[in-house]
Amino acid sequence: MFLAHSDGGALNVWGLVFVVIPMGAAAIWLISINRRLDAQEEQTVETQPRSKVITYLVGGAGVIAIAAMFFAVYRAQSHLNEAQPQIVVTDLCKAASQAKTDPAAALATFNGSPHNALHNLVTAVNAKDAAASARLTRAKTAAEEGLIAKSPDAPEFVATLADQVVKGYLIVDPTVTLTGCA
Repeated sequence: MFLAHSDGGALNVWGLVFVVIPMGAAAIWLISINRRLDAQEEQTVETQPRSKVITYLVGGAGVIAIAAMFFAVYRAQSHLNEAQPQIVVTDLCKAASQAKTDPAAALATFNGSPHNALHNLVTAVNAKDAAASARLTRAKTAAEEGLIAKSPDAPEFVATLADQVVKGYLIVDPTVTLTGCA
């Protein structure tokens, strides 16, 4: 992707449309207008040429546009990191089902909302129960390696991970209600 690895949307297209193309057009326009203005003005020490003012305005607008784009990337990434527990479990169950027939799709599903959320869950579980955190980490590693290797055991590994994720979320928040894989 253009700006970041994200399932939050087509940031590559929006980055191109709202940042790269306008900044390129502004740069071309700025060069041409500067040449015309510099040819028309007699530059003195006492006056600021209009071309410099335009340069500062376009440069400032560019900085604001780039900052807005990075803010959009940050929001998309933070949204993925804060995936709802049931969505994570449902996506893991989907990946376990897909691993039987389409390992590439299963890996893509696994790398979606569950992947970032699992890192946060391991950290949260570790604060309350180190042994459960270790089991969760082992299950995550086995599932990820199984999916990457297209192992015939990958569906079982991912289903085991989904069960460990349910247990992990219950450790972090005993009031949460989750449905595991059927």
